[in-house]
Amino acid sequence: MAQPTPSTAAPSLDQRARLQLKRFVDGGAEALLPVAAVALALVIGAGMLLALGADPLAAYRSLVEGAVGSVSGITQTLVKATPLLLVGLGIVIAFRGGVINIGGEGQLLVGALLATAIALYLPLPGWLLRNHRRDRKAAALTIPRSSTGMTEP
Repeated sequence: MAQPTPSTAAPSLDQRARLQLKRFVDGGAEALLPVAAVALALVIGAGMLLALGADPLAAYRSLVEGAVGSVSGITQTLVKATPLLLVGLGIVIAFRGGVINIGGEGQLLVGALLATAIALYLPLPGWLLRNHRRDRKAAALTIPRSSTGMTEP
């Protein structure tokens, strides 16, 4: 029986272990890139806060408490983040489909207009939106503004 040549021989246990370790390290480094980016942003932000004479830990503590420290904070965080996440999802779908998409702000505006149209012209429960003319006008004025993040004039 002929011996297999080195190029066709199965990798040894040591070679397989090294290959698995290399794959693990490469995958781990790729997974840690977003974490490293956030950490670097926090460090740069802390440096800027220190340069302005503010306490970075107090600022970051206030940031977290304001965003997720109460039910109201969580609700406001979700209200503000949802349109941005939907725009991001639309851009990802366009890029995956091979279509160029340069209009994230336009997507947000069209989504707000469609949400307004749906809210005004579909039969909705009374507690959600009354069928009075003044309520429709108020909804038409407030829904696009709240969807685009412009809550105060």
